[in-house]
Amino acid sequence: MSVVQVQINEIDINYYNTYLGVVTKSPDTFTLPDTFTDPDPAALCVGSDRIVVFGAWKQEKWPVLDELAAGSKVGLAVDTDRSLHLYVDGKHQGVVAPDIPTPCYFMFDMVSRCTKVTALPVTSVP
Repeated sequence: MSVVQVQINEIDINYYNTYLGVVTKSPDTFTLPDTFTDPDPAALCVGSDRIVVFGAWKQEKWPVLDELAAGSKVGLAVDTDRSLHLYVDGKHQGVVAPDIPTPCYFMFDMVSRCTKVTALPVTSVP
């Protein structure tokens, strides 16, 4: 399974929201909403305070995303069963959601919290 990751180089501690996930629309036609209080049916977004699964809210929380700091690496992977996995600093955090549609595109919405990130080479995990 291949993990797509970014490394956080600089962070603004005054903000806490970080969202990442997958979208089913091509990046050429998809625009991230200003906030995820109005969920987009083409996006699955996971944050420390909520998950939005293709337009529906889930009460599940991922507080590990609040612990991201400069130097942290955060990544996503979709396995052969089409389940979305979350990785933080190389450690598997669990399955975010099953039944991810194809095609899908990874997205990292870190603009308010992270002031500088670096896209990392894709890595393989068992």
